[in-house]
Amino acid sequence: ADPPTNFKCDWKQVVTGAPGSSLTGKYAMREKGMSGEMPIVEPGDGPALIGISTVTESRSNVPTCSAEFKATRNDKGVLVAKTYEPDSCEVRFFTVPGPNTVKVTVTEGCSGSCGLGGSFAGKWQRQAR
Repeated sequence: ADPPTNFKCDWKQVVTGAPGSSLTGKYAMREKGMSGEMPIVEPGDGPALIGISTVTESRSNVPTCSAEFKATRNDKGVLVAKTYEPDSCEVRFFTVPGPNTVKVTVTEGCSGSCGLGGSFAGKWQRQAR
C-alpha cells in the first residue's frame, strides 16, 4: 500500500490530541531538485506513524522514493524507525533550529527504498499543524 502522504484531515484536531513533544503535522521538503510530503502522527501511547513520498523533479515527476514507518523515540528523544527489508535501514527524525523544521537522516541500507537516485533525507518544514 502507498504511504498516506496525501490524505486529508483536520491537522489542528490531530495535533490537539498529540503529546507536547510530538512532531505530529504535515511536512514538505523542497531542495536539490526534489520535493516531497511527509505526515507524522505521533500518539502518546504507541509508535509514531510516518509516511514519506518524494519526487525527483528532473525525472518527469515520477515518484522515486516512497516509504511508511513506525518510529519510536530513543533515549535522546529522537524518533527512530528501523527496517530490515530489503536491507537494514535506520531513519531518524529530529528537530533542528528553525521554525517547525525536522531533519531526516538515513543509513546506507535505506537506498533500496528509492529509485533513480531519490532519497527522503533532508530538511522538512511543517506545513500544517
